[in-house]
Amino acid sequence: MGNICISVNNVPNPRNLAKRKRAPTKKVDVAIIGTDENGLKTINEYKVIKELGECSFGTVSIIVNADQNSFAMKTTQRKHFSNGPVQISSEVATLTRLHHPNVIKLYEVIDDIRHPEMFLIFEYAEDGPVMKLDEYGTALGGPLELARAKSYISQIVEGLVHLHKNNV
Repeated sequence: MGNICISVNNVPNPRNLAKRKRAPTKKVDVAIIGTDENGLKTINEYKVIKELGECSFGTVSIIVNADQNSFAMKTTQRKHFSNGPVQISSEVATLTRLHHPNVIKLYEVIDDIRHPEMFLIFEYAEDGPVMKLDEYGTALGGPLELARAKSYISQIVEGLVHLHKNNV
């Protein structure tokens, strides 16, 4: 549910996170779905730029808003939720309370019951994966440098600790 985010750049200390202001997750109950003049799919103020991949509950795409800020959008089919609205609202409530620099942030939920899908707008981790693997699971380009691997592992552990403290 919670996605871990690591950065190759300097990451703020989680203890200072409470001092930073973060807007609450925006909840929208109207989805206006269309196509722009260039043939790109639009959902409210967002344009779908590219599909990144599929997961068991839907697809993940790169989107941009009117200010050209990039986000990741997870499109989830409602039929995949066994308890329907109860399960959806429980998962969204969990995601909205996760505030940590190493956990991907949920910015907006577009939940229009007239549509079969729900749209979750997340922070986009533009640096992508820390390592690319071939079809056998072997690292392309060789192993990570030790210092970089330690930094990544430390950030992952910090994110996991935060998730566990929030019962995720």
